Amino acid sequence: MPGMKRALFLMLGGVQFRNIGGPNFDKTQWASEKELEQLQNRLLQRLITHAYSNVPFWRRTMRERGLTPEDIKNTKDLEKLPMVDKEMMRDNPQFIAKNSWRYFPHRIYSGGSTGRAFGYLITPLVTYCGREYMERGFSWAGWERKDRIATLTGGGLGVGDLMLDCVSMSDKVMGGYVKRIREGNISFYRGVPTALATFAEYVKKEGLDMKKKAVFTTSEMLFPTHRKLINEVLGTCFDGYGASDGGSSAYECDRHQGWHIAKDRFILELTKGEELVPVGDEGIVTCTDLYNYAMPFIRYRSNDLAVASDMLCECGRSLPLLSRIKGRTTDVIRTDSTVFNGTELANHILGLELPMVAFQIVQKSRDELRINVHKKEQWGSEHEKMIMDAILRYDPALVIEFEYVEKIAKTPAGKSRYVVGS
Repeated sequence: MPGMKRALFLMLGGVQFRNIGGPNFDKTQWASEKELEQLQNRLLQRLITHAYSNVPFWRRTMRERGLTPEDIKNTKDLEKLPMVDKEMMRDNPQFIAKNSWRYFPHRIYSGGSTGRAFGYLITPLVTYCGREYMERGFSWAGWERKDRIATLTGGGLGVGDLMLDCVSMSDKVMGGYVKRIREGNISFYRGVPTALATFAEYVKKEGLDMKKKAVFTTSEMLFPTHRKLINEVLGTCFDGYGASDGGSSAYECDRHQGWHIAKDRFILELTKGEELVPVGDEGIVTCTDLYNYAMPFIRYRSNDLAVASDMLCECGRSLPLLSRIKGRTTDVIRTDSTVFNGTELANHILGLELPMVAFQIVQKSRDELRINVHKKEQWGSEHEKMIMDAILRYDPALVIEFEYVEKIAKTPAGKSRYVVGS
């Protein structure tokens, strides 16, 4: 979205935000747990009343279940409603409000892990809330509006002060980035972790001083190996998690004890099947966006896995925490004898610090994996064995082959895919 159009979009979003009695996000980060719950309940009741009156799917579903808006008074009552997902909502006008035009909707697309585009509507209000919460998260790292950010992205992270393409990052290209960053009065970095780690490796190799106040990572899992490298070379990582579809947002504060859930923006449930999982157990991130009136996302199951914490952060904020963000449900590897998380396997392989530029696990069949490796000169057969040992502990019957490639493709948004299904 061009700069002028985006500015008008955000301005209109601010007006819509005030019209619905939106909270002051700077104040609500310090609100008590009870105050946050009261805020969620108020916004939820308004959203459900709107969905019942204007969204065909939710009106029909609630009537079939004998429900009226008065039956959904709080977040617990959400369990009376079904969960939905991308496949249900994709190209389905039943999820779009009949009066969506009143909210000045804008269609955007998410490629998703399957590569099939998911088009959905957002509004100036959604964009405004997302920006406000993002800037609140940035402020936890010391960011101020005057500060300039260099963003390494394939195009999926919106606008920035200095946009740097992360899809193709040769030494020559990154040398040019160093020059532009130095000339651009940059105070912070932002981008996908693999791109930032690639840039950090180059900076370290060249012996350059490119450290800034902090680094905002997002859009991919931040593995410990990447965090360590980025912290050392570019600045302290502040990781963020979020998605426009579902309105989910969670950011690290300066205590780095987990990701603060934006309880003042959306309702989070962690689910398995049709049930909520206990605190401390892994579940699918299921969201209710409290501000999307054009295409309400209610009990929307994402492809992401996370673990909630019952700990309160030492920073004093009552915003609850996620203790882990564990990647996507689509990163699961299924064999004839077991199921395991490919993201955790990728994390283990990264921790081996092997002489390679990149790798990718491809599940060819239920009993066969191919490992694509972009290797460095020091690569030897012993490194193949280290990867095989890491994988075979999950299923000793797996057949593993290696393929050596010159490049491992990223998604159009510049993200790395460590696991690809068959």
